[in-house]
Amino acid sequence: MARPNYAICLHFLILLTFAYGSTADDRASFGEIQERLQRIETNYNVLKINLESEVARLEELVKVKDRQHDILQEKVVKLEFELHAANSKRKSNSLATIKNAMFRTCNEARTADPSLTSGMYLIDPDGQSVGDPPINVFCDMTTGKTSILHDSEAPIDVGHCADPGCYSREINYTATMRQMTTLVELSSECHQSIKYDCNYAPFETNGVTYSWWNDRNGNEQYFWAGSDSSTHTCQCGIDGNCIDSIVKCNCDATVPLLLNDNGVITAKTILPITKLNFGRTQLSSSSGAHTLGRFECSGGDTTVTGMPTSCEDLWRMGHSLSGLYFVMEGKLVKNVYCDFTKLSGEAGFQSLIGYAEVKPKPTYFNIPTSCANLKETGHTSSGLYLVMEGELVKNVYCNFTKLPSDAGFQSVIGYAEVKPKPTYFGIPTSCTNLKAAGHTSSGLYSVAANSKVQNVFCDFTKSQSDPAFQRWIGFVDVQTTPVYFYVQRNGDFHGIGQPVTFEVVRINTGNAMNAGNGRFTAPVSGTYFFSFSGIAYMVGTTSDGKYQASLRKDGEQIGQVKAEMTQGLSTDSYSLQSTLFLQAGQQIWVQPEVESKMYLADSGNHYTHFTGWLLQEDVAL
Repeated sequence: MARPNYAICLHFLILLTFAYGSTADDRASFGEIQERLQRIETNYNVLKINLESEVARLEELVKVKDRQHDILQEKVVKLEFELHAANSKRKSNSLATIKNAMFRTCNEARTADPSLTSGMYLIDPDGQSVGDPPINVFCDMTTGKTSILHDSEAPIDVGHCADPGCYSREINYTATMRQMTTLVELSSECHQSIKYDCNYAPFETNGVTYSWWNDRNGNEQYFWAGSDSSTHTCQCGIDGNCIDSIVKCNCDATVPLLLNDNGVITAKTILPITKLNFGRTQLSSSSGAHTLGRFECSGGDTTVTGMPTSCEDLWRMGHSLSGLYFVMEGKLVKNVYCDFTKLSGEAGFQSLIGYAEVKPKPTYFNIPTSCANLKETGHTSSGLYLVMEGELVKNVYCNFTKLPSDAGFQSVIGYAEVKPKPTYFGIPTSCTNLKAAGHTSSGLYSVAANSKVQNVFCDFTKSQSDPAFQRWIGFVDVQTTPVYFYVQRNGDFHGIGQPVTFEVVRINTGNAMNAGNGRFTAPVSGTYFFSFSGIAYMVGTTSDGKYQASLRKDGEQIGQVKAEMTQGLSTDSYSLQSTLFLQAGQQIWVQPEVESKMYLADSGNHYTHFTGWLLQEDVAL
C-alpha cells in the first residue's frame, strides 16, 4: 500500500498561508505566520501518526485475511476428501459379483470381468473375512491400476518457518497400512508421485537437510524420485538436467526463480509416504507448496507356477481361510498350518506340522495281518505297524525297501495290549480302577492310596470279588525331589535362643538347608529324619557347668540335650535324633538354651554335626 507524501502536503499548506489577503494590511505579521506554521506542523505530525497507525492496522488485517484464507483452503481440501470418501462408500460398486468373492486388487477384477468400467470399488487385499475390513479404491479398468486416496492430494502451502522439518503433515489414507502392505505384495509395481513448488526453499543446502518424507515404517527418506534410497536426489538429478548442474534438485538451486521438483517414487517396499516434512521458508520471499499423488499399484504378482510350495503360494492363489494345507517340498508332500490372519512375513504365518505319506492306489482293503497286506493297502514308509494275528494285535516292523520275499521285510516286535473303552479316568487307587481304565494284562501296577504309592499285582483273569484279584506287594518310594544335607561347624558358638549356624556344607541336595542362618525348610510334606551332635566345653572355674540345646520345629521344642560338668572336667559330648512329619514350608533348627560356664565348642576338627534327609514324601493326589 502506497504511503502519502507528507512533505508535499506541508509545502502546499504554507503556500496557502501566504496567499491570505491581497493587501499589505491583510497580510499577517511575521510572528503570526510563525505561529500558524507551528500549528500546521503540529497538525501535520498528528495526521502523519494517525495515517501510519491506520496503514499498520490495514496491513495486519491483510495478514489475518491471508491466514484465514489458508485455513479455509485447508478445510475445503479436507471436506472435499471426506465428501469424496463418503460418496465412494455410498456409490461403490461391490466386486462381490462372481461366486460371492471380493477381489483383492483392481487387476484381479479386470481379469475376471473385462467389461467393468473405471470408478470407485471395494476390494479386500488381505483376504475376504480375515484381517482388516475391505477398502474403497479407484480402479482404472483400462490398465487394472489400483489407486488409494488420501487427504493431501491438492497443493498445500507449507507456510513460513526456519528449522529443518518445522512444517510436518501426516498423510491419512482411505486404507489401513495392513491393506496397503498386502496390496504391494500382490502387485508387480507400486509408485507415488510428489511435486514441490519452491522459491528460495531448498530441500538441502550447505550440508543441512531441511526436507524429507517418512516411509510406511516411519523411516526418513531424502530421495524425491526413483527407488535409490541411499542418496538425496530428484528427477532432474537422475536425468542430469537440473537448473544448476552442481545440485541434484531444482529447489536446491539458489536462484530468484519460482521452481519445482516433480518426481515419482517407485520403491514399492517402503511405500506409501506417511508424512511430509519441509523447512527453511522463513523469508518473506520464500515459499513452498507440496502436491502428493495417490498411492498406485498395478500388475499382478499372484501367479503360482506348478504346485504350491508354501502358505505364501496358497495366499497368492487366493486362499484366505486359515487351516491345514498340503504343499510340496521337492518330491515330498508337507503338511503345514497357514495362519492367513497374519501377513506372509510375520512369525506364525506358516507352521510345519509334518510330512504326509502319499500312497499309490490300494489293492487290499481288509484288516491287515502282515506287512505284505500293508504294502497292498498303499503303505510305502518303513516303520512300526500293528497287524492282526487271530484275536491278538501284533506289533511288527515293516521294511518296505525290501521285497516281501526278502528276509527282514517283516520283523515281529511283540504283542500290543488292546484296551476296551475306559470308564474310569482318575488316578487309580486299586486294580478295580485299573480294569475300569481299560487294562486287561495281568501284572505289577502302581496305585495311589492313603497319600502313598503302593505296588500291587493285578490278576485280570480273575473276578474282582476273588481275593487273588489284587495282591499287595509293598510301598513305592516316590519323591518329587531328593532332600538330604550334612553341615558342620569349624569354630565355637555362643548365643542362647539363637539357631546354631554352620560354616561347612558337606552336602545339601535339594537346597533345603540354609547353613548361614542354621534353618532347614521342608520343600515338600513328608517324614524326615534329623541328627545333631557335638561337644560342650566348660570354662576353667571352681563351679559346676551346664549346657543345654534344643531341636525346634517352627519355634516349638521337639527335644533337648544336656551336658553337665563338675570341677576338674573340661568337655562333654551330646547328641539328639528325631523323626518328624513336616508340612512343606515348616522349619527345623537347633538352638542353645543354657550356657552356664559351658558353651558349644568346635575347631578345625569339626565336632559339631547336623544332618537330615527325607524318608518318605507325602504324595499329594
